[in-house]
Amino acid sequence: MALLPEQINGLPIDTTIEYVDYPSLNWYADPLTHRLTRMCDGKEAMNQSIEIILAVERFKYSIFTANFGMEYDRLIGSEYGWAASELQRRLEDAFKPDNRIIGVSDFRFARPSPDGMLCEFTVNTVYGGIDERMEVSGIR
Repeated sequence: MALLPEQINGLPIDTTIEYVDYPSLNWYADPLTHRLTRMCDGKEAMNQSIEIILAVERFKYSIFTANFGMEYDRLIGSEYGWAASELQRRLEDAFKPDNRIIGVSDFRFARPSPDGMLCEFTVNTVYGGIDERMEVSGIR
């Protein structure tokens, strides 16, 4: 009689599990007509996914899971230095769940107005780098 199980759910213990990445095939949402017009894949689908992640407020809409979207809460009204470092951390955190995104780099911050902050950055994906920018207003 063995002390340890030899099978789990009918599979032998030494079974190899193979992880498969599926294509990033997506519906393309045309920004001009606001219609789903065709299918897109690769860098174009990745670019659209990044835009949607940045547009969705995390934890606000129950249709999205808790690990989807960007957390903007408490950035408005905060000090510039704190907001810059927190925005960088939150951007990295927003993109972590997507396995097509390798990381975020090349953060550049500017102050276009007395109460604004402009952040430019590069999202490194399996399809190459995608340059993005976002502006937050209401920064002290």
